Amino acid sequence: MDHQAGKNLIGAFHQPSCVVIDVETLRTLPLAELRNGLGECVKHAVIRDESLLEFIEAGAEKLLATDGRGDDEKLSFDAETMARLIARNVAIKAAVVSADEREAGVRGHLNFGHTIGHAIETFVGYDNIRHGEAVSLGMVAANHIAKARGLLKSSQARRITKILAKLQLPTTTSPLDAESIWQIMQHDKKALHGKVRMVLPTDIGKVDIYDDITPAEVAQAVEAVGK
Repeated sequence: MDHQAGKNLIGAFHQPSCVVIDVETLRTLPLAELRNGLGECVKHAVIRDESLLEFIEAGAEKLLATDGRGDDEKLSFDAETMARLIARNVAIKAAVVSADEREAGVRGHLNFGHTIGHAIETFVGYDNIRHGEAVSLGMVAANHIAKARGLLKSSQARRITKILAKLQLPTTTSPLDAESIWQIMQHDKKALHGKVRMVLPTDIGKVDIYDDITPAEVAQAVEAVGK
């Protein structure tokens, strides 16, 4: 559960006995909510599978297709493309979670984009930004830090940003208060012994967890997305 102090601070571990996925139910969603989910798909691609990123990049138009009726538009995505996308993402998440149920190690990789992303959600208010939008901004910010550290090539960071934009997700936002974002991050459930921990990409398809993130790095990243 979300709390006024931060995202996902209240909860328990409980694994489902069965998961049923009906792609057609996605057609009942507003386009903005579908885009939110696609942001998480980009996250999975960046942390585990470059070929998935290529699939998303090539299939963006099919995934976001609508009937073009303005406010009453209905989703008309290609069902086969969507089903393949979902299957690949489910496989990635299931593999990570089954390897580390209680987030003591590799499951933390699923937090890519979520540390600064959650802080942005808390800062602007949960009703003022969608989760997928905040995660998109968080991924761009994390990539900025990774690039500054020499972990990620500039061309790779630009590629991820372009794909997020192609999915109609935000890559910049109105100016943010870096000090407030940093303070919120210190209360994040992923913080350990007072240290802010972040998932940073070292390549497309590879990430690592870093616990030496500094306020200056976060300030520069927040400034990069808050234009």
